[in-house]
Amino acid sequence: MDRSGNGVRPELSVLDDGARARVRRHLFRRKVRCGSCGSTGFLVGDALYLGFLFLSERQDVYMVALTCENPRCPAPRTGIRMSGRDFLGRV
Repeated sequence: MDRSGNGVRPELSVLDDGARARVRRHLFRRKVRCGSCGSTGFLVGDALYLGFLFLSERQDVYMVALTCENPRCPAPRTGIRMSGRDFLGRV
């Protein structure tokens, strides 16, 4: 349930344009491809902080939502684990 009043769930970190650009650069450098269709184009969504959820994760790890840009992709939603310092610029 969204309690913030802005349509975004409170456990998500909304990324600004700079953070989204840093995620896209990371995807390009790592040659990340869609696991379903092989495309390299992604829309970057919000991030979920994982460090407190899973004991096996480092404290600064987030799951960044990705959506494959290929309109024919059979499973377009995925995500990538990233350190906050790699894309937030303030951690």
